[in-house]
Amino acid sequence: MNFSGNQYLHSFTQLVRSEFDAKVLYVYIYSNGTSSNVSVTIGNFMKNNMSGVLNITSATPTGRTFSLNDTHNTTLEFNLTAGWLNATLNYTMQNRETVERLYFNASTRNYVLGFTDMTLQERGFLVRFKSTYNRTWIIS
Repeated sequence: MNFSGNQYLHSFTQLVRSEFDAKVLYVYIYSNGTSSNVSVTIGNFMKNNMSGVLNITSATPTGRTFSLNDTHNTTLEFNLTAGWLNATLNYTMQNRETVERLYFNASTRNYVLGFTDMTLQERGFLVRFKSTYNRTWIIS
């Protein structure tokens, strides 16, 4: 993901957090169909520090570790072979481990996967939802 995309996600998540008592984790995977490179951006707005590892099948390197303070994001780079791949995100926050599994298409087309885990709390009500979005397009 490029700099302006990272800035947009960061600013949008800051806005959501300033309006609501919100906790947000986002993961965006961009697969470049021409270069076989994959960029994974992880954003932590969970009101706590987190650390973990992201593993991707058939990727070089197979896994990358990360550590993120609250309101920070990072972009991890991978090179991989084509096909449907499995990305496993293992992260620890407040001594609790969480695992998220994401599947994405690394083909000769460009591909984006967006994953969001959001918790909103307001006046004693709590709502939590996880969403995954996919988009593929032909390189022209």
